Amino acid sequence: MMQRIFKLASLSLCLAIALSSCTTAKGPQADHKPATSACLMTTNTNVPGTPDKQLGADLVEAQVVYGIRVKEVVIPKYSDKMSRLLKSLQNGCVLMVSSDEALLNSLSSFAKLHSKMMVLFVGGTIAEVDQSANFRWIADDVSSGAKLAGYAAASLGPEVNVFIQKNYFQADAIQAGFRSGVNDFNASNSETVKLNITIVNSKEDLTQKLQVLVEPSVVALFAGKNYWTSMDQTQHKLFGADLQFGQTRKAQNLQLVGSLERNTSTEVLRAVSSLLARKISSSPSYRKTEALKAGRILVKLNEGLAPGLADYRSALLKKIK
Repeated sequence: MMQRIFKLASLSLCLAIALSSCTTAKGPQADHKPATSACLMTTNTNVPGTPDKQLGADLVEAQVVYGIRVKEVVIPKYSDKMSRLLKSLQNGCVLMVSSDEALLNSLSSFAKLHSKMMVLFVGGTIAEVDQSANFRWIADDVSSGAKLAGYAAASLGPEVNVFIQKNYFQADAIQAGFRSGVNDFNASNSETVKLNITIVNSKEDLTQKLQVLVEPSVVALFAGKNYWTSMDQTQHKLFGADLQFGQTRKAQNLQLVGSLERNTSTEVLRAVSSLLARKISSSPSYRKTEALKAGRILVKLNEGLAPGLADYRSALLKKIK
């Protein structure tokens, strides 16, 4: 189970190994059972663009900071989820972290039955009445993030070409949000930036479509990491998503200018800290709704890009209210 979560955060894992081998300072002393684990709970449906990749990296960070074990538990989508969750708990998964909406109802019900463990869920929707004291819920906001990405990308050139993998997480919301961001940039700056959005079915499909673009064009790509190999050596100005931009992804001679990212590290570390301090329950219910305002969804850019983006973000926050 460890293999896939480390693939999600492979370079973060390298950092963890480097820290453990190179530093002489002792980290926090473990004060929990050796089997205590924080587990990334997923189904066997691999959907690119979910918060899972970032949550995997956050759990590796929690392993370094607190000495808690981390692993991924894959629960088949059509299995008896409650029995699988119970088995996971018995195997040490006292903190279950997930963004898989196929597990949301099961995790909610399971948390009510087992008050000595904790669930941290990112995304989806859950009514407060259905949320037990040991269930932490954090909102995701891909739509607002895509608006920011569209606005930022529009500042890079007269035409923006967006490619979205067919089964990308919330692809429809990303299309609508990105288009809105470009339109808002045009309205605010008296520009006429053109937007082209294309759904790609495969890496080969993307490669063919890129070949007809004149370099350097502005290209935004929302796709899994295998699609990014098509971008090697390209001179296009690239805008991505879920790349852990500026932290773990090497440039690979790419003209990366920005990325739509999630920032959930603080929430994961806070949950682990509370768990180890035996502060599992919260009253009132632990609910974080404003992802954009709190910076849990954000656009990371190279310096000097996207003038006016901060003002646009402020305007979006006013609309959300």
